[in-house]
Amino acid sequence: DNLFLVYYFIGALFISFFISIISPNFFSSTSYRLLNYKKTFEKPSPYQIKILNQKLNVGKGEDYILKISISGNKPIDLPNIIIGNKNFLMKQDSIYYYSYKFNNINNDINFQFEINKFKTQFFELNVLEKPILKNFTANLIKPIYTNNKDEKFDNITEFSIPEGTNIQFTFNSVYTDSVILYDQENRNYVIENSTNNIFSTKNVFKENAQLSVILKNEFFTLN
Repeated sequence: DNLFLVYYFIGALFISFFISIISPNFFSSTSYRLLNYKKTFEKPSPYQIKILNQKLNVGKGEDYILKISISGNKPIDLPNIIIGNKNFLMKQDSIYYYSYKFNNINNDINFQFEINKFKTQFFELNVLEKPILKNFTANLIKPIYTNNKDEKFDNITEFSIPEGTNIQFTFNSVYTDSVILYDQENRNYVIENSTNNIFSTKNVFKENAQLSVILKNEFFTLN
């Protein structure tokens, strides 16, 4: 019996040595799977998929064209993109290059790719909030020399004013870090402090000016 165990042990060592020669990663891969037994492991894919977009980010409500390239040691069929357990055929732009267009995106999207039943890991397309101007008022106190009445503008982001006009600006804007006013000479008036999404400031303009409005957050600058 002891002799049998010796032969058995030598045989096991020989088989292990042989496996380590032809597949060096076999034992490390097996050990990893045993230690992570709760994780689902997909069959290794013969295809390599590279996402060509620099960032998987998109402004809320915008369209997004996802672009990929594919290489591999097997013939490549048209890839599918899987979104919410539904398969969609990707467009072939040229050999090895494919794309898929997402329309009017309002929520984050998880997706993965599939080629010949080989699936990739999941990826996420993140939706970024854009600054939104809900409403805007400008109270214009005209200088006496003009003999013009004071005016109030609602939701008008571009207007002309005479020299010496005192203007009280009030902006109600969400997802906004700062509001920037600029004139025809590209001079900026930045409003950064807000209370309950209300941005306000008062300025006296000493010369004729035509003003426009820019909304800004960490992701977007919009006018």
